[in-house]
Amino acid sequence: MPDNLENPTFLIHRMSSKNLLRPLVPAALFAFAALTAFDARAVGTRTFQRRFKERTGLAPLAWLVRERIALAAQLLESRPRLAIDAVADLAGLGSAESLRRHFRTHGLPPPGRYRRRAICTGTADGG
Repeated sequence: MPDNLENPTFLIHRMSSKNLLRPLVPAALFAFAALTAFDARAVGTRTFQRRFKERTGLAPLAWLVRERIALAAQLLESRPRLAIDAVADLAGLGSAESLRRHFRTHGLPPPGRYRRRAICTGTADGG
């Protein structure tokens, strides 16, 4: 992905990755895009979502959830004494139950098991 201010995907990625913990939704991503590169193009929400998916392979909300799951996994690996609820909260996933559900949906073991594997083997993804 080119690293420039003319690339809408770069702008969304930069804004989103710095604000993973905020409750961003596609409408918020679109609003940010409208204020930046997409403003001149005057595209609608659906066009924005389609272009985002073309460039990233994911819908905006799916991309955001994936980034939050990755952050949660990193926290589980790097902060072994942090409670699962705290990991979920810090990653923007809300609760331990929500974190477990997202991990399961993405083919990952439950957060506690993920953490134990990371500590014992250095790999937590089941590999």
